[in-house]
Amino acid sequence: MDTERKKSVFVLGDIVLDCYAECHNQFSNNEEIQKLIIQKKKYLPGNAANVANNLSALGVDVYLFGVTGEDMYGDLLQQGLDPAIHKHIIKNPSVLTPLKSRFISKEKTVIRIDEEVYAPLLLEEEAHLLNLFVSLRSKIGYLVISDLNKGTYSDALLKSIIKDAIDHNIQVFIDPSAKRNLSVYTNATVISPNLEEFNALTDTNAPSLQEALLEAKETLKTHKFTYLLLKGDASGSILVSEHGSYHLPGLTKRMVSSIGAGDSFLAAFIASMIQSSNLFKSFVMANVAASISVSKKYTSTVTKSEIHHFLHELKAGGDNYGSIQRES
Repeated sequence: MDTERKKSVFVLGDIVLDCYAECHNQFSNNEEIQKLIIQKKKYLPGNAANVANNLSALGVDVYLFGVTGEDMYGDLLQQGLDPAIHKHIIKNPSVLTPLKSRFISKEKTVIRIDEEVYAPLLLEEEAHLLNLFVSLRSKIGYLVISDLNKGTYSDALLKSIIKDAIDHNIQVFIDPSAKRNLSVYTNATVISPNLEEFNALTDTNAPSLQEALLEAKETLKTHKFTYLLLKGDASGSILVSEHGSYHLPGLTKRMVSSIGAGDSFLAAFIASMIQSSNLFKSFVMANVAASISVSKKYTSTVTKSEIHHFLHELKAGGDNYGSIQRES
């Protein structure tokens, strides 16, 4: 794989707009209900768009494909993307740009309201996506699929693009949807569910990452994944391969919000692989990025300087990034 090829990533998936509304809570005597008075709003790209932003923040050359509506929120989403990202966004007048609005009062989210209308890609749009991917194959070393399975991308389309990537030596990273059949992702290089997603995908009910390990090994073998990354909870994260499994204890110092932490995790893993090709270093970098992300209030990106600062603090405290423990 040549140097230029390693520097580019193609991100495909469901892109959403996250809205954070800071509110003052009052009681309405007339209606005898609580009311929220919005004081300010903040809009940030989410899901696949946040993966792309995180990759770009780490210095990676990124191509992003997604769908929005022809609406204000679609415009806000695109405005929130890093200008360095190569954007391939379809504006579909028959859909609404997915909007997740979180109303926050006294530092707590009171309610989340989702507005969304999805539609499957038309045949010509699917052809456009596949042709775009083919045209970029000589530049990209990684395909990222950030999947919510809202109906935009068919099983057949995802299978086709995964196969094409693998056939052309492009590594495939999947942030899976718990609502998609796991077989759709077969042969992916890395699949990175959290525990809830893993249980749904495998129809199991493991209460912890450790207790999911046996099923994870079987899943890896059955679906021919190279690696299965069980994304962390407070106990850390587990990397599963055919050669064994490895546990990295949690590094989180302060939990504020977990929104988007998985995006930062995946982006940092890939960015580190591009730079060093060291699997275990990339595993550590991903955990560090997620730990930084959860310390932030909103959907966020993590930068190289933040990662370096975090690692410096760990070293100063006598903790050498935590230790990767071989489980088997």
